Amino acid sequence: MPEGSYSVQELDLASLASVKAFADKVKEDGLDVLVCNAAVYFPQGKEPTFTKDGFEESVGVNHIAHQYLVQLLLDTLSKSTSDLKRCIIVGSVTGNTNTVAGQV
Repeated sequence: MPEGSYSVQELDLASLASVKAFADKVKEDGLDVLVCNAAVYFPQGKEPTFTKDGFEESVGVNHIAHQYLVQLLLDTLSKSTSDLKRCIIVGSVTGNTNTVAGQV
């Protein structure tokens, strides 16, 4: 992406209030492409951790926050006049579905 064709904004995916504030700012600026590529993974954790909203952190950050963000921005994205408009959600194979905080 050419320099100046994007902006960097603060977003804490462990807080739905932060997701909402981020989406409100993006709505003001417009949006052509949304890439969801953030994730947390704690395979060595001894205890589960939680988001500010009380969700287990990996579920809250990796799934709930991304879903909320996309829902908040879908209408703005659909109004883009860019031929490149799209929403990209990237997954990873690092997650292990049979563990919580590294516990079996």
